[in-house]
Amino acid sequence: MTKVTAISFDASYPHLSRWVTKFGWLEIGYDSMTDSFIRAVHPGGDLWKGRRSYRTLDAALAHAETGVARLIREEYDSTD
Repeated sequence: MTKVTAISFDASYPHLSRWVTKFGWLEIGYDSMTDSFIRAVHPGGDLWKGRRSYRTLDAALAHAETGVARLIREEYDSTD
């Protein structure tokens, strides 16, 4: 029998975790108004949006992790 080890969301996606605990929230699911499947949002609106579709949810989250890391570095790290 194969043992499966759970890895926390925080460990897998540290920038997404930081985003939702400090700055805003994530929306997952296709939205025709933004033409994206995944978005990082704050009270002022979308700050990062992904592609229209992904092969897997893991791929969408990995893309968001990279995009949100850049967003946090450029927009927030100087003021956080």
